Amino acid sequence: MRTRNLIALLMAAVMCLCLLAGCGSSNDSESADLTNATSLADLAGRKIAAQAGTFHADALEQIENVQSSTYPEFADLLTALKSGAIDGYVAEEPTALSVCQSDDSLTYIPLKNNDTGFTATAADVGIAVGLKKGSALTAQINEILATITDEQRSQLMEQIVTLASGGEVTEFAVSCPAPETTNGVLRVGMECAYEPYNWTDTE
Repeated sequence: MRTRNLIALLMAAVMCLCLLAGCGSSNDSESADLTNATSLADLAGRKIAAQAGTFHADALEQIENVQSSTYPEFADLLTALKSGAIDGYVAEEPTALSVCQSDDSLTYIPLKNNDTGFTATAADVGIAVGLKKGSALTAQINEILATITDEQRSQLMEQIVTLASGGEVTEFAVSCPAPETTNGVLRVGMECAYEPYNWTDTE
């Protein structure tokens, strides 16, 4: 019986989203050997998937002769990967880190956007906090975000992945002391229903 080689192709590498991410596997030993891939050219002709309705799905067209497909959710992509239906799937780096940390049969490969990876604009890969037009919070949030370095963003991303997989973090890369007084409650919602984005501190 042929051993299945499961790998995860990273098409995003940092939390600031200058890169993209993904995962891969195959029952075919030749197509499964993607661990040495260093550019989109190395994925030519492979079965690569992405979540439907996202930039990731559109970006698949940039891979030469790709056998592309889309799935509704990341959980479906992971199932397809593990079953050998696809060789890899595109996702953000935190998602790749999370699934790879919880399953040692997976790994990922960094491919840098507009270099060795996909051609993408900041709008294609950007993530934003949505606020009401004219909100006073816009300037306050942007001011705080501007103080967080790329190194801190990467460290924080890895820490959240650790927490989402059941690990412990003693001190966050980014934190602030509780204020002595408060002037209200900030309610925050999110649409990501998959790890590690759906991790919540319940204490």
